[in-house]
Amino acid sequence: MSQPNTTFPIIVHLDLDCFFVQVEQQKDPSLKGKPVAIQQHQDIICVSYEARALGLKKHTHPDVAMQMIPSLRLVHVPKEFGSKVTYHDYRRMSTAVFQEVCQFVAKEHLEKQGLDEAFLDLTQVVQSCTQPPQDLVGKLHTTTTGLGRQV
Repeated sequence: MSQPNTTFPIIVHLDLDCFFVQVEQQKDPSLKGKPVAIQQHQDIICVSYEARALGLKKHTHPDVAMQMIPSLRLVHVPKEFGSKVTYHDYRRMSTAVFQEVCQFVAKEHLEKQGLDEAFLDLTQVVQSCTQPPQDLVGKLHTTTTGLGRQV
């Protein structure tokens, strides 16, 4: 296969959809397949696909969310020292996922934008790749799908 001849960068935006829900499902497998929302104080910060299908969106007040979907499982972001939330579990999972991503792209070509998203400069990877770029993207997708393997 001939190498792509490109003079422009190849940048991929990686966004781990439903990240906070997936972390909580990993901690409590009974949440899988159910409408789930992650609550931080009086705000919904993440919604599972099942809850989205029932019309729930981020930033809905938790009381309204429960009226919309009585079977909704609300999981509060863990707290420590009283009312202070902690993202410890989410940071740990984020670190594990992006360590896996670094098998494909050097750390200096990864620019994290938060716990669950990053921009990847794949220019050198694609230029030196002996397989079609879509195969690389497929492998990257497989690596970041199923967070349970990352813990």
